[in-house]
Amino acid sequence: MAGINHEAVKAFGEKGLHTEWNADHVQTGNHDCGKYQHLNHVIENRTSWPAGPVAGQIVYRTDYNDAYVWNGTLWQSLTPTATIVVAADGSGHTTDIQTGIDLLPAGGGVVMIKEGTYTISVKININKDNVSIVGAGHSTIITNSVNTTNLIDVGVGIDYFTLEGVVLSPNVFLGGTGCVLEFSGASTRSRVSGCWFDAWEPRGIGFAGAGEGIIVENCVFEEVTGAGPNYGILVSQTSHIYIRGNFFYGSTNVYGVQVVGATSKYVSIMDNKFYNCHIPISVIGQEEVTIIGNFIVGFTYGIWLSGAANNIISGNKIEWGTAGILLEGGSDYNVMGNNRIINCDWGVVVNGAVEDKNLIVGNGLVGNTVATLNNGTGTEIAHNTT
Repeated sequence: MAGINHEAVKAFGEKGLHTEWNADHVQTGNHDCGKYQHLNHVIENRTSWPAGPVAGQIVYRTDYNDAYVWNGTLWQSLTPTATIVVAADGSGHTTDIQTGIDLLPAGGGVVMIKEGTYTISVKININKDNVSIVGAGHSTIITNSVNTTNLIDVGVGIDYFTLEGVVLSPNVFLGGTGCVLEFSGASTRSRVSGCWFDAWEPRGIGFAGAGEGIIVENCVFEEVTGAGPNYGILVSQTSHIYIRGNFFYGSTNVYGVQVVGATSKYVSIMDNKFYNCHIPISVIGQEEVTIIGNFIVGFTYGIWLSGAANNIISGNKIEWGTAGILLEGGSDYNVMGNNRIINCDWGVVVNGAVEDKNLIVGNGLVGNTVATLNNGTGTEIAHNTT
């Protein structure tokens, strides 16, 4: 029978004791209040989410000090705030990073992650625009307990994402083409700053395509020893990217920054430091990439261009490797000037006749076994010191 059912069921017209009427009641149908107020009403208090919620169900989380309504997809705060605190010690809104992101209003906001280690079993999804994740520096660590493919995934078309001040350190190898942080496509105007990437193989940061206007700056990519190939930053199908001021500590299977894909244009790689990477900077089949002011030590090929045209390589210090700069695979119309390349087997190598009309001017090529090896067509070589 619909209505309010009491603990003690009485026959029609029978009186009941007040103790029976004060017990908890269960409603088994809609209750029409006739537009009257519901006075002194308290909604359900909980410290966990109820199973099988229905749209419109409301609970009060005493651990979050907030009321939430189930909107049919997720629990949404009735008093949304644009700043959520995630704290491993329980002193914030939640202990879970994904929950913190989901608690933000539709317009986004800031998820502040306090110091502590946060272990995930599914990847973190950035599912709305204008989300900033801000950690407490090297004391905020995000890791995994299983292969999550990616540690953090920025969804397709998500814009204005910021990540800063966290350590990203998978405990379980991501494998395949997994990324510690992946921009899944068409993301714009986002920034990754001041983060540490530990155990990041096979890929630290990956760009899956069609994005633009993203900055990666002041991050540290620690040494990894996996079989590889391992890519610190892999830019694919993404344009107008600034990669600046980062440290890459490599090994024999590490590619520091690689730019590939038909639309990866207007990428700037500036003022980075590369130590003992197999190939610190590589540009494959792309053009309009600017490589300026990087410091590169210990490598096979310092800067490698394959099928790459109309790129600028200037002001880099490159030392102690096999070939300082290598052009091959039909790399044309590239400008190499004002670089200092020392103590290499070959300073600059233009590998074959398919390399056309490249310019090698004003470089310091001192202390190399061979300063320039030119097998190209129409190569202009002038005013270099050897």
